[in-house]
Amino acid sequence: MLYRRSYSLHYITEQLSFLEMSLHFTSPNGFRFFTFMVMITVAILALAKSLVDQIPQISPILRFGIINLFGFILFIFSLIRGKKVSNDKQQWFNNAFLVAGVVLITYAGTVEVVGAIHSVYLPVFYIVEIIILLLIGNRMKMEDGKTQYEQMLEFQHSRNKT
Repeated sequence: MLYRRSYSLHYITEQLSFLEMSLHFTSPNGFRFFTFMVMITVAILALAKSLVDQIPQISPILRFGIINLFGFILFIFSLIRGKKVSNDKQQWFNNAFLVAGVVLITYAGTVEVVGAIHSVYLPVFYIVEIIILLLIGNRMKMEDGKTQYEQMLEFQHSRNKT
């Protein structure tokens, strides 16, 4: 029984390494997904900018707020959704939206907001975002190697029963 279990673990490890390599960044297929991820990011940035540009006579602080909040919500949603993603291909797509959120927040910071609004409200805005990120990050579940090992064994055991 011990021999069979170790063989199963070896088989699982071998299968998982094959799956990781298929969409690994350095493989052609993985690099294709990476470039697709970058393209999704650029398209979302262009979409957000074009939507904000449609609003006539918009103040810079409102432009900043819309783009920043869109990026922040996109980032948080992708972060929470990413906990449920197990497929490599879906993870690449989820990462595209994570990166798009980061890019939108960075781009929003380039909007020229001058005067007292810039010196008072923007730091408060960023502090609130940081606090929210820390709260969400603190609630995220980190899986250690032992938990992943147990899950692999359970998965293999359930496959052997069927």
